[in-house]
Amino acid sequence: MMRKNNVLRKYIASLLLFLLFETVAITLWKAKGNLFYLLNFSYIGGCLALGTALFTAGKRYARHFLGVFEAATIH
Repeated sequence: MMRKNNVLRKYIASLLLFLLFETVAITLWKAKGNLFYLLNFSYIGGCLALGTALFTAGKRYARHFLGVFEAATIH
């Protein structure tokens, strides 16, 4: 049980990053009444969280998910 706890602990930062973006997304969606905020912030937060989780796990293709974030901010 202790080993499983340590494995999950390294992904807490990715989970917190996702929850932060989801909080912003829901808050802006409800405050502004525009679905764009929910979709956009959820998309970017999901890509960042998945990319950081994959990077933490040592996967080589993790940068592809972080690249999606760069492309979303440029366009």
